[in-house]
Amino acid sequence: MSDINATGIDPWAALALNPVELTIVGSAYFLLTTICLIAYVTVIWIFATHPIFISHTAYKVMINMGVNDIGMLLTYYLQGAQMIQNSDFGYWPNRLAGGLNTATWCGTMIFTFLLALNRFDVMVGLNFIPPNSHQFYN
Repeated sequence: MSDINATGIDPWAALALNPVELTIVGSAYFLLTTICLIAYVTVIWIFATHPIFISHTAYKVMINMGVNDIGMLLTYYLQGAQMIQNSDFGYWPNRLAGGLNTATWCGTMIFTFLLALNRFDVMVGLNFIPPNSHQFYN
């Protein structure tokens, strides 16, 4: 059982896309990423400039989550370009994009937990967050 592919047939060959399909998928990545980027920047701008939103902690956390998602979207541009070119851009661009993608995902998870904690605190009203922690929590 040590030889998984004893027949000599590549099991991933059926999943491989031809260059035309890669161009279509890569173009879709560019289009969808651009639409999402415009929507994110618009929502972040609204949250950051209107005093109704910026006065609430939840919206401040959502702004940070949006910035993290924008960082993740930037890596999708690189992925779309690689699909259109049908190649990778080398070791370091892939490592940097992968690192940015992982870092923004980890940041999103932290802000998701912080937002859930904030919403629980507001809805339940237990006030378990110490009053002197407002500089870190707000």
